[in-house]
Amino acid sequence: MPIIVSTLGFPSTDDRGSADCWHRQRELGVTHIPSNSPHDCPVQAFKAAKQDGVHTRPVVVSPLSGPARLGVAETRACLKDLAAAGADWVQVDEFCLTVPLDDAARGRLLSFYQSIAEATPSLKILVNAGRGSLGENRRFAVSLPIAGLHVDCTGRGDQFSDVVVDAPAGLYLSLGLVDAKDRDQTDIGALLPRLEAAAFQRGLAIASGLRTNPWPTDLGSAPQDLDGLAIQLGLDRLILAPGSSLADASTERAEQCVAALTLLAQGLAEGRSVIGSAVPGSVPPGVLSLAQARSVRSAA
Repeated sequence: MPIIVSTLGFPSTDDRGSADCWHRQRELGVTHIPSNSPHDCPVQAFKAAKQDGVHTRPVVVSPLSGPARLGVAETRACLKDLAAAGADWVQVDEFCLTVPLDDAARGRLLSFYQSIAEATPSLKILVNAGRGSLGENRRFAVSLPIAGLHVDCTGRGDQFSDVVVDAPAGLYLSLGLVDAKDRDQTDIGALLPRLEAAAFQRGLAIASGLRTNPWPTDLGSAPQDLDGLAIQLGLDRLILAPGSSLADASTERAEQCVAALTLLAQGLAEGRSVIGSAVPGSVPPGVLSLAQARSVRSAA
């Protein structure tokens, strides 16, 4: 299964903007393509993309996170229509998760997502927490009855590791790794080892319900390729994404962000040596590529 790459949203500027936007993202290697801006009708946009030959991930604004096009009942009805139209993943923008929430607010969120899970069991809901830190909402967010959670990890190393450790084994984690507002080049060489460790953590949780704490620093040293197997298993539960939607970025900057994400996906799938020539210094001395790590046997 290929590593999932998402954009959360992508800029479009002309009369055929949506269609060109869908196809351009697919050309760039994006696998979860948003079919609309949050202001478009999700069902119509999904059907239009499908008719144009692109399977997309519709975007719905949660009625619990400020002004929204649809209320709670209308949102559930919209999600039912999306399921009937053939959608599998739906992105729900839930930006209130990055502000302090009292028990009543958390209760409303839990009730909302439980009702969605009951009404549309075939849909995989990915909650997009938006830009910023989950803070004290982190453990609550990963406990929601959803298929996936997007968190902004740009410049927030603690949130990155904490959410990976706290997440249940079955939860897909969409990790926001590149910042469209930051014009500096993404440090692929620094991100890749952290993603390898994140994949290891997710794979270990899926296989045994365990995590390592602190994080592993010697991946590849376990007997019988166990590290590599855990990493491969964990990659199926990771989604590589920007910190927040690229819809408001320039087309040039959005494409730069996607290029960084697809390069990270290639490095995870094929080993750091694959991207070494593209990213100077991405393979530190004495660090094994994933391909090499899979063949390492313990001296014991």
